[in-house]
Amino acid sequence: MFGQVGAVQAYDALMGEYRSIPFVPDVKADLTSYVVEKGMDGIFFYLAREEAAIRQNPAKRATDILQKVFGAK
Repeated sequence: MFGQVGAVQAYDALMGEYRSIPFVPDVKADLTSYVVEKGMDGIFFYLAREEAAIRQNPAKRATDILQKVFGAK
């Protein structure tokens, strides 16, 4: 999918060693899904903050892109 990078290889190796230890609980962790989820959380956090600022100060709609988004003429 994304290819193996150093952090993913190290994580996979660590999880392989962990799973080889007897009597440890099974850990269902997917590093890629976790990173994507946290990245999306960050995007929506900043999007919500910017939306709140625009609602408090409509002059922030003045950029060309925001005028297209909000339909201003």
